[in-house]
Amino acid sequence: MALGITEEDVRGAADAIVGRGERPTIERIRAELGRGSPNTVNRHLDAWWATLPKRLAPQADDLPDEVVQLARRIWTQVLPVANHAAEQHMAGTARELNERAQRLHEAETALTEKQRALSEVRIALDRRIGELEAALATRDQALAEARQASDKVQAELKATRASLQAAEGELSAARALHTAETSKLAERLAGNEKRLMERLAEEKAARDVDASTARKRIKSLEDELRGARKLMEDQTAAGLKVQASFRAELDALRKLLTREPTKRATNARAGRAAARSRKSANRS
Repeated sequence: MALGITEEDVRGAADAIVGRGERPTIERIRAELGRGSPNTVNRHLDAWWATLPKRLAPQADDLPDEVVQLARRIWTQVLPVANHAAEQHMAGTARELNERAQRLHEAETALTEKQRALSEVRIALDRRIGELEAALATRDQALAEARQASDKVQAELKATRASLQAAEGELSAARALHTAETSKLAERLAGNEKRLMERLAEEKAARDVDASTARKRIKSLEDELRGARKLMEDQTAAGLKVQASFRAELDALRKLLTREPTKRATNARAGRAAARSRKSANRS
């Protein structure tokens, strides 16, 4: 930090400037000292000018009165001019300082405004960063939940496929059972029909039986034959219904693969339970 200047500093600088044959001014004294505010230099320079006649007075005793009087007149004429010049310089310096102060104030105001704007931007950025971080956390949570849901769906899909394969196996077994039972029923029907025909032939061959009794017996045998055929047709229709039911359940299970896994698993279990019930009913 620069130290302040004293009256002795200004007096010495002014004497040095005069010694070089130059007129002492505020700027020259500041340049000579390398420091000092214009107001302080001006105040000490005025004191230097005021004390200059006294400082020159001891040397005037050796000079003629005419020279001393001339020097005093010159000094009297020069001093107002110097003071006026100093005042003008001070006024210009004051204006410059005022302008600098005004520019500095404007710069400070602009800087304050910029700082306020930057503070608002920083607050907005912090708020936006917080929102983005919250959104990122929400997205991460949603992704984690989606992964869990996907894993659950994959597991349920796997279980549903296993259930479908089991249902297809049960359907194949039911088809084989239906085919075997149908074959047995056809064999039994054929045997019954053969026996009935044989019995009918025997009855017709018996001449000693009354004609009306024979006709009744024939009719009875024919009724039994129609009943046996009707039984075979009913059992065949029932077998076809069971087969159609199994096919419908298989189609439903396949369609369920495109729906919600939980519903598919529930319907598959229900289908298997119904199939087992029908299978038990058919066996009984």
